[in-house]
Amino acid sequence: MMGALDKVERRGICLLMEKLFNELKPHFAKLLRKKWLQSSESFEVAVATIREHFNQFHKMKTPPYQTLVDGAHRRVVTEYLRPLMHGRVSCTSQEMRDRLAVRLKEDSAKLQELFRGLQSTMDWLDPAIDHLAEIIALKETTSIQMEVGVLVSSYPDVCKHHISAVLDVRGDLSSSTKHLILECQQELDTQDGGSTLARDRALFAEIDEATTIRCMRFTGTSTPGCLVQCLRSLHQRATRSS
Repeated sequence: MMGALDKVERRGICLLMEKLFNELKPHFAKLLRKKWLQSSESFEVAVATIREHFNQFHKMKTPPYQTLVDGAHRRVVTEYLRPLMHGRVSCTSQEMRDRLAVRLKEDSAKLQELFRGLQSTMDWLDPAIDHLAEIIALKETTSIQMEVGVLVSSYPDVCKHHISAVLDVRGDLSSSTKHLILECQQELDTQDGGSTLARDRALFAEIDEATTIRCMRFTGTSTPGCLVQCLRSLHQRATRSS
């Protein structure tokens, strides 16, 4: 009985997540573009959408709610970083690099505030965007190397191609300078000894993976409110059975 309830609960959470991110998709598509640098409207709408959904999700009991908010937190950060890693924006001047870094830090602060209020336990995600902003804005090669070192220490699943992508966003580094910085990242990887990172602490590895969610299909009329009520009932039944 408990196994069946757990399975239905996981699938219900998966569907709630899918509905949320389907709604967020057009707003994420506008991030890290020139218009995004000029206006925060798309990002603000995305934040408001997340908050609105979780106003309904708060009705859930603690275990499924925590699973949902932690999963949403990591995926929001992943989807935010994805276009940066894929080179959606490339700077043409130091002024643009500074503007980009400021926007990244502003958005990062708003995401931290949002998910802190939603009681996410994934605060280890918080520095990621800020580290990348620093790598983009810093002027001295040695300072960039140091910031790359901090990033790699904080997120051991960062790979060479992730760092390379962020350096390309800068738009100002020669091949030799870029190679020098990437050598620093490689040395840190070697010193780390290739330690295995726990799956629940992976971030950059998630960026390389497809984001398709496969869920149990409910009828097209299912709404987040109905699913939340369903999960509440399932949790109550499981509690009474234990």
